[in-house]
Amino acid sequence: MRIFDVQNKNLRISLIVISIIIAVAFIVSAVSMLVELNGAKKIKQSALDYFVFLEQNQVNEAYNLFSSGFQAKNSLADFQKNIISNPFLSTPKSGIKLIVRIGQQNDSAFMEGQFVESDKVHYCRFHLLQEGGTWKIDYFKFQDNKFTE
Repeated sequence: MRIFDVQNKNLRISLIVISIIIAVAFIVSAVSMLVELNGAKKIKQSALDYFVFLEQNQVNEAYNLFSSGFQAKNSLADFQKNIISNPFLSTPKSGIKLIVRIGQQNDSAFMEGQFVESDKVHYCRFHLLQEGGTWKIDYFKFQDNKFTE
């Protein structure tokens, strides 16, 4: 009879240990997913803020969202000329309608999205760099068809 009690006790301890391991794995997985979602949210927000500033005619603020490397190659005056000369950028509608993909590797990331303007769809891809804990736009491009890898 005593052997049976020892076996039950060992079984209970084993089940408790397994339960604790599963709970810890679940918590680590949930925290990891939240960190990843938060990172994606910050990447997305950096790109979306660009269009919000353009809609509000805050070109200087839009320029400040770009990386130091971009700003070293493009003066604020050149940036303003580019915005004015591009009808799509100078009269933004309401930003990105659909986020297609977001990817991150270390301190660089990309975000793909699309705009719907009347009946035409424009695709855009932002490349971002992390500078001082903030995601900065390094460059972006538009095209009329979907991006491929």
